[in-house]
Amino acid sequence: MKKFCQAAFIAVSALLFLGCQTAPQSPPTHETITPVIVKGYEVGQPFLGSDGRYHMIYGLRLTNCFYFPTHIEKIEVFNAEEESSPLLTLQDAKLLFFLEHLDSTPAENCSIERDGSRILFIVLEFEKRNQLPRTLSHQISVKAAETPDSKEPLLFTWTAGAITVPKETSLVLSPPLRGDGWALFNSCDTFLSGHQRTLLPINGELCNSQRYAIDFMKLNEQNRLVEGDPSIPENWVCYNEKIYAVADGTVVAVLDEFADQIPGKLPDLATINLHNIGGNHVVLKLGDCLYAYYAHFKHGSIQVKPGDRVKKGDYLGNIGNSGNTSAPHLHLHLMHSMNPAGSSPVVYLYDYFTLVGQISIDSFYKAETLEGSFGNRDTFVPKICHKQFPMDLNIIKF
Repeated sequence: MKKFCQAAFIAVSALLFLGCQTAPQSPPTHETITPVIVKGYEVGQPFLGSDGRYHMIYGLRLTNCFYFPTHIEKIEVFNAEEESSPLLTLQDAKLLFFLEHLDSTPAENCSIERDGSRILFIVLEFEKRNQLPRTLSHQISVKAAETPDSKEPLLFTWTAGAITVPKETSLVLSPPLRGDGWALFNSCDTFLSGHQRTLLPINGELCNSQRYAIDFMKLNEQNRLVEGDPSIPENWVCYNEKIYAVADGTVVAVLDEFADQIPGKLPDLATINLHNIGGNHVVLKLGDCLYAYYAHFKHGSIQVKPGDRVKKGDYLGNIGNSGNTSAPHLHLHLMHSMNPAGSSPVVYLYDYFTLVGQISIDSFYKAETLEGSFGNRDTFVPKICHKQFPMDLNIIKF
């Protein structure tokens, strides 16, 4: 009897998935086949960027639960409380650009295999605070075969993935560095740099802890990052610059045992693990479920130890080139736990800085080396930024 019931249930399920209709008449329902399950992933708080816009970054986890491969045709994001045009439309090349495998590699196409999953990153921008929605909805359009013998796929369209927009961030930090010419790399932008796309399976969760991380390097008066032989760490302008506490807190982790890497290339991945990926580093507990992770210190420069209480602006150590890095810089991000990789990301603002220039995407990310000059400080009109997040390729003064 048990086996018969199971077989009958499977048979009925198959009929439903194949679009067959049953004879009994019943009141109409709102049930419909939706080949792809859509869930919000790491929904981030909106924040004010140094470009004067309000930004919100989150992911959609797309899982194909259909019997056959499914092609994502289009995804539209709407303010769920207003009947209006979509806030964002992703399709074709634009959709593919923001689509990733769960191992952080770019998707090859917009199709998802049976039982497969992808992460689609969503980046929303608003000119004014009062434009921020309270709830988001998503219209999903996919094509999939109805049966194994179908010659043409069917188009499925439905609304899914309702998301409540979190309150705008009010977390404000003190500068981690001092002085002029700080060039910011892998920070947030419309096109998502490396940190925003980094996904890691840690402790049973898919983590995106580095979403709001920034890599800080420094330009000299000639707008160069390095003077002389780039294979020597000391020749980089930011090398040995002092690093400071961004808020009052308690030191909960310190590692200071690695020599500098030789700049110019990343170390052999076979030598990198979760223990040493950040090289010499410090973790500060800033509050309940709030931690700051500083990475790539110069060996022997760290001034604090676990258990120490620090005040905003206290000296922590110096920039080096230890860990998984190809050039000296400070990597800094905030997170919900003391695990740098296995945590949820936290967005924040800096109390005060001056935007003094901008580096073009082409001049940096397409450059074969970092030995040239970068940015437009000579012609840029400085802008004072108060309680804002510095965006990718900004040049700032703390």
